[in-house]
Amino acid sequence: TAAGAIDDGTDGDVSVSGNASFTTSGGGTITLGNDTGNATDFGSLTFNASGAVSISEDSATTVSGASTAGGLTLVSASDVNLNATVNVTGNTSITAGTTTGSIDVNAKLTGSGTILLDAADGITVDAAIDPTSVQLDADDDITINAAVSATMLIDVNAGLDGSGSATVSGTGSLTVTAAGSDVTIDAGTTSGDIALNGSSTSVTAVDSVTLTASGGAITTSNTTNDVSAASLVA
Repeated sequence: TAAGAIDDGTDGDVSVSGNASFTTSGGGTITLGNDTGNATDFGSLTFNASGAVSISEDSATTVSGASTAGGLTLVSASDVNLNATVNVTGNTSITAGTTTGSIDVNAKLTGSGTILLDAADGITVDAAIDPTSVQLDADDDITINAAVSATMLIDVNAGLDGSGSATVSGTGSLTVTAAGSDVTIDAGTTSGDIALNGSSTSVTAVDSVTLTASGGAITTSNTTNDVSAASLVA
């Protein structure tokens, strides 16, 4: 806990086998593991700061305690598991791996700006996401099992390496609410499907919904209305 910034410098190493909890006050920032000289490894992670939080781990990242930030950048060498609520004032960027690494959202993720999730493997959303805009990028599959809502834009890009599907399950949904707001969903260009399996409306946009599955199929399972929008391009 610090009244100002928490920073490991250019060559500081921090290794904690259990939970590492960092708290700053008075607008203090948290910056860990962002330099090549750092070795950073936590069993699990909790952070609370009114300033920006930037944490890079040389292993998997698990957020296990309710966390807050005034802007958030998380970079993991492997998987990222959000197992506790994360509330960000500002933009959020979470990256899992370069060749391998998945992102699992298991607790509510909120932000006042843009939320970007970028995974070398897949993304699974099992808890609500609620910012201004959402971008989900994955080399493999993206599965939405909870409500993802945004003000302006939801952009889902599965199979960025050519193969990967995007699925909105019976418990999931994608919703944008502001005038002119859009939802776009892309599956892999070589192989990959888009499946809208919502028990009610899977995708809702005030303006347009665009679905692109160049290497696969687009399927719906709702007998009434899986897409609600002013315009649909598929």
